[in-house]
Amino acid sequence: PYKSWFGSYEAILNGIDASYYSSSNKTNRAIHTDICSPIATNPTWSNLPQKTQKELFKEGFNLWSELINILQPNIILVSIAQTWLPKDDFTNKREFRMYDKKSDKNKTKRISPYIVYQYDYLLENTKVFFGQAAQKPFGTLSDIFKGELGQEILEQI
Repeated sequence: PYKSWFGSYEAILNGIDASYYSSSNKTNRAIHTDICSPIATNPTWSNLPQKTQKELFKEGFNLWSELINILQPNIILVSIAQTWLPKDDFTNKREFRMYDKKSDKNKTKRISPYIVYQYDYLLENTKVFFGQAAQKPFGTLSDIFKGELGQEILEQI
């Protein structure tokens, strides 16, 4: 059941020449971490009461930060509610890429553009790219746009 959800990242990862899967023969490897809390929840995060989410986040984000400091990733892709990005850790927000059409084939304009932002993170060599959450990560972007986004991110680093 998770392959569908994680697969939402795969087109971006492929553009970065990365994948979650070792069978893909990509140069770079990706891992998934939960930024709000590394503790598995039942029900899932989005179905937890807000009070419970806030309590888990207090300790969970600190655990996540420790993990990131150990891993020292070059790229972090984030697609969650923007309110969960602590302002002290994610700074210097700037527009990285804007999508004003629904897909490259469908020239229909979006009601509001989908904007991917770049942030600075506490680690000097780590670039953070944020896309607004949907039902799935970066879920309102077509796979073609996701692949192009991955290529642009790779060029950036």
